[in-house]
Amino acid sequence: MKILTAIAILISSSLFTTSIYIKQFTTLNGTQVSMAQYQGKKILLVNIASNSEYAATQIPQLEQLYQQYKDSVVVVAFPSNDFGNESRNDADLKLLLQDTYHTNFPVSIRTGVKDSTGNTHAIYHWLQNQSENGNMNVKVKKDFQKYLIDKDGTIIGVFSAKTNPLDNTIINAITQ
Repeated sequence: MKILTAIAILISSSLFTTSIYIKQFTTLNGTQVSMAQYQGKKILLVNIASNSEYAATQIPQLEQLYQQYKDSVVVVAFPSNDFGNESRNDADLKLLLQDTYHTNFPVSIRTGVKDSTGNTHAIYHWLQNQSENGNMNVKVKKDFQKYLIDKDGTIIGVFSAKTNPLDNTIINAITQ
């Protein structure tokens, strides 16, 4: 009886989850991108802010990670002012990321990432809610928090802002 109950709970909970691959975002270039194009790769999602204490070290590391592992992982950044560290508009962010950091990974237009703001991007709502992702409830606590999605669309890791993109824990999770 316990096994049947557990199976029923698993089936019913999976009926209400959605796939990250149905989500989309708009890049700083104005291009609409479907997450479905990343299916079969791991995805590292990170909320960035150019005035954050982590920007100067982690944005270049995100680019290095993207270049080094681009055959197996894509880095997608979501600039946000939810923690008060992003004063730039989309045009200024685009210039900063291109001219100063020379980034090539996809970057969303500036958006909300915290569920409590009311303007949370659909991808970040999915990331933070087990009812959507079928896996976990993990709220965004700070700029440069990272979520790693496996090749099948499952969250397999959440890394704090303090964890550098080139940290062994992230590299190991990507290469496994």
